[in-house]
Amino acid sequence: HDNDPMAVPDKWAKAVAAAGVRRITGDLVADDRFFDQEWIAPGWPRDQLNQWYCAPVGALSFNDNCVLLTTRGGARAGKASMIGTTPFFKGISVINQSRTRSRRTARLRYSRRGTLTFVSSGTIGAGRTLSDHVTVGDPGLYLAKAFAAALKKAGVAIEGKVRRAAKAEAYAGARALVISRSSLADACKISNKRSQNFYAEQILKTLGAEKFKTGSFANGVKAIEVFHRKIGIAEGHVTLHDGSGLSKENLARAS
Repeated sequence: HDNDPMAVPDKWAKAVAAAGVRRITGDLVADDRFFDQEWIAPGWPRDQLNQWYCAPVGALSFNDNCVLLTTRGGARAGKASMIGTTPFFKGISVINQSRTRSRRTARLRYSRRGTLTFVSSGTIGAGRTLSDHVTVGDPGLYLAKAFAAALKKAGVAIEGKVRRAAKAEAYAGARALVISRSSLADACKISNKRSQNFYAEQILKTLGAEKFKTGSFANGVKAIEVFHRKIGIAEGHVTLHDGSGLSKENLARAS
């Protein structure tokens, strides 16, 4: 999408506006019930969950479930740095605690508080620019808030809240206004060639949802174990807890 993270939400919003919708009198509801809400796999390093390779896994996901933070040092030492986000929309907030120092070396740290609040702390050299991806705290709400921003841009007002679907919520008379598709082949290519953990985990939970009705880490692993039996891998030779191999609880026997 020419490096535009808002390309798909903007496409959806334009389709809503083209259908004649100008005002949503109720809530904007993110229905992510195709997967469960265990976004982080067992065994993932808890001190690295802000890192892009530990992105949370959700049925509604957006921009690899990360926000790109970019910090630029001030004109001279002692001045506050400047920070921006990609994407940028209402709901993403930044607490800037970083300062500018004269030396070119940087000791800059990014962290997250809650769902979409990020903190930049430490120091950065005058005029220097540094960027890094930080994971979000709630995939479904991340996409929903991006879509809400796109709707506003397209001239569609929302009177209610932006929220997640309730457990037993139903939508009588609902109809599709726009459908976006991507291929499993493309997802596998990105997962395997780029070693992109997020894609591997999304594929794992999709397997669980398709084979056992609920998209969970456990059901995804169960689907793989069924395949292992079919190709002759004995039970107990491979123990999995996620799709990417990031969990330290993954084990494989040498023989």
